[in-house]
Amino acid sequence: MPQLIPFFFFNQLLFSFIILFSIIYIFLNIFYLYLHFNKLLEYILLN
Repeated sequence: MPQLIPFFFFNQLLFSFIILFSIIYIFLNIFYLYLHFNKLLEYILLN
């Protein structure tokens, strides 16, 4: 059984990293869309 413990630990670490990166990715996407939307709104309002 002892050889399973590092595997589980590694799995947990990998899982947490995946969650963290997905959250960061989603926030970056939202920020990018927000900036794009702002530029689009300015473009529409100026014309």
